[in-house]
Amino acid sequence: MKSKLSYSDIAIFSGIIALVIFAHFCVAGSPARASGHRPLLLQGGGMTYAEPVNNRLSELEFNARTTLSYLGQAQQSYASSHADWRYVWLQDLVNSGYLQPNATGRTLTASYSITFYIPPDQSGFSLIAEPLELDLRSWMITENQDVLLLTPSVMDDPDENWAEVRSMQLDNLYEYGHYEYINTLMLWSYTPVLQCRYNRELTSYLLTALTEDYMRGFIPDDSLIYISSYASYLVGDVRDIED
Repeated sequence: MKSKLSYSDIAIFSGIIALVIFAHFCVAGSPARASGHRPLLLQGGGMTYAEPVNNRLSELEFNARTTLSYLGQAQQSYASSHADWRYVWLQDLVNSGYLQPNATGRTLTASYSITFYIPPDQSGFSLIAEPLELDLRSWMITENQDVLLLTPSVMDDPDENWAEVRSMQLDNLYEYGHYEYINTLMLWSYTPVLQCRYNRELTSYLLTALTEDYMRGFIPDDSLIYISSYASYLVGDVRDIED
């Protein structure tokens, strides 16, 4: 009787060990999987592996894009309500009631700083959402009213005209300590027509090409720009961007 009980105990113990081993291999063979289109799975995966998820970054980028859209509409509303149809600086939008009284480029949306770039005649605008965190991406809106993802480009100057404008601006920076407005007629003589847009303090400028639209006249070509604060060309992506 005693011998039979010993064999039974051993069998039960062996069965328990086998179940534990089997469960271990089942878990190891089916790692957690997450998809960017299923945030709940992302949260589960993040908790399982003790790694941060990107939902916060997606939300910050979404908020930045939404803010740019609102600012673009505010610019359009402001310009359409004035006979000279001029676009304006952030402080002008604040003074006109489009933004909160204490709004600044750093407070419009979290983890981004939004810079207004406007040409000397105020005929257009480019608003750049510059990320304050390395994991975030840059965004832009112009009078075209499309919010674009900006991606740094490895390309050099598209042609000698772009290179000449950048060289002139660099000379101005060395000589005056800030950038200077460039003769508009000279820029209009180029093919394609080029245009410089500046921040209010003239400490940064944006260089873009203008293309002729038979309905709206000359409009910015948002597919490629140069921003001095980035010290590089950036490609504007007009496709729908997934979070």
